[in-house]
Amino acid sequence: MSPSINGVLIAAPHGTYDRNTAAIAITTARRLGAGYVVFRGIPSGARINVNRPTEGAGRRCPDETPTERARSVYDTYVMMVRAAAGPNPLSFHVEIHGHAAPQRASLTI
Repeated sequence: MSPSINGVLIAAPHGTYDRNTAAIAITTARRLGAGYVVFRGIPSGARINVNRPTEGAGRRCPDETPTERARSVYDTYVMMVRAAAGPNPLSFHVEIHGHAAPQRASLTI
């Protein structure tokens, strides 16, 4: 984690199992002079949606399962984002996500 000084924050919420997203987030943040958050440390085999309090990979959001474990992870992620934001409001917060399909790339804003 590196704090934002310009209101821009780049995050990789699945820095462990979304391949290369941690490196992309850190490199992008450094080039922009932005802060960054890379979340790691999900229990092995667990597919927790760090940026929302649910579990389940490859499901539509309405089909994901809210759990206490997921809530705890989500709360930690939110705390990290707030800490990286610092005292100033964020003007731009980007999350980097990855997919295993090499032919697919997308940008959602």
